[in-house]
Amino acid sequence: MVFKKISDSIDVSQMVAALYYNHEVWEHIKARQETPGSPHSETKTIFLRWAPDQSVEAAFNQIDAVNYPAYDLLPEAADLVSAFCEATNPTKIGRVIITQLKPYGLIDPHVDDGAYPDHYQRFHIPISCGAGSVFYGKKGSGDTESARMKAGELWWFDNKQTHWVENMCDAPRVHMIIDAVVPGMQRDYDKIKEID
Repeated sequence: MVFKKISDSIDVSQMVAALYYNHEVWEHIKARQETPGSPHSETKTIFLRWAPDQSVEAAFNQIDAVNYPAYDLLPEAADLVSAFCEATNPTKIGRVIITQLKPYGLIDPHVDDGAYPDHYQRFHIPISCGAGSVFYGKKGSGDTESARMKAGELWWFDNKQTHWVENMCDAPRVHMIIDAVVPGMQRDYDKIKEID
């Protein structure tokens, strides 16, 4: 299993409005899309919580996460994190970002490796997306799964499997990504130890 829907009842309307009125925050940090070879070259990212520094090494291996200035600028984001916590009861919150994939954009196939993705589980809350936005994941068996995530849903996603996104829509695809330690949500293959 690459994807699992957990909830379909998170109110994202205030976050949609906040992003509209604070559009300049997309331009604050561009490291994720501008790093050479990044599969995210057609995206923009708002860093709410991230590693203490923006290095590539930290992205893969720094376990700790700290709040960035955008987290205070967008208090609506904290409301979504609270809704996530109510739905999942995490023991630890890691990084939290909001990503925007441009219309007719692609996130290239990749796997998230390193100590960081080994430690946390990944969750998505779609904020705005169209029917032509499709998230793909390839299981270890080679079979491909796909998910058409809708705004206000909460999904678990195995980012240790090969994954990619196609946004065949006229509008950007905007998701909040939350990394957390959530008991009972360990990956369904035996390379990952039980989460404590």
